[in-house]
Amino acid sequence: LRYYQFLTAMLHHKEICDGGDLDVIVKKQGCLTEDNAAHFIKDIFEGLLYLANMNIVHRDIKIANVLISKGQAKIADFGFAVVSKYIMFD
Repeated sequence: LRYYQFLTAMLHHKEICDGGDLDVIVKKQGCLTEDNAAHFIKDIFEGLLYLANMNIVHRDIKIANVLISKGQAKIADFGFAVVSKYIMFD
C-alpha cells in the first residue's frame, strides 16, 4: 500500500521546472558559484532525507536528474527507485 501511495503521489504531482536540469546548467555556465552549489546541495540532501524517511531509495542520483524550479533543486526521474524496508534512522 505504501509503494502504491508513493507512485500515485508521484504521478499526480507534476510541476514545470522552467530552470532545466542541473547538468545543462553546469554545461552552459561551466561551473556554479560556491553559493549556488551550496544551495542546490542543501536542497538535494533535504530531498534525499525525505525519501529515506519514506523508505525510498532513488538509485540514480546524478546532476541530469536534478531539476531546477524557481531557484530550488528538485530530484527527478524515479525510474530506478525502490521502496526498501531496511532504511532506518535513529
